[in-house]
Amino acid sequence: MSIAPLTERQRRFITEYAKDGNGTQAAIRAGFSPKGASVQSTRLLGYAKIRATIEATRTPALEKAQVTLEGHLNALAALRDRAVELEQISAAVAAETNRGKLAGYYVERSLVATVDLPQVIVE
Repeated sequence: MSIAPLTERQRRFITEYAKDGNGTQAAIRAGFSPKGASVQSTRLLGYAKIRATIEATRTPALEKAQVTLEGHLNALAALRDRAVELEQISAAVAAETNRGKLAGYYVERSLVATVDLPQVIVE
């Protein structure tokens, strides 16, 4: 069993997603319908082949920019500390939340469930 190659729109989605990490906007820019872009991005990001390609695209860029997990966490901590000094609590919370997301403590996900509803009879 062979693995099908990526389609042109999947390749465009990967390119667009690598720009800003916004799946919905990447799907729209890749040519998917705005109405279903969120669902399409979730579906596309669920494919291991697409996730692996995105990761392979990102890794060299991160290495080139010398972005490391430790450096990024330290920068966010410094921003948080400065925000606390300036009594900008919402900025401090945002920086700390981003540190938590980066460390994997927060996982953003959505759950879509469908159920059959009984027929409603109106008399």
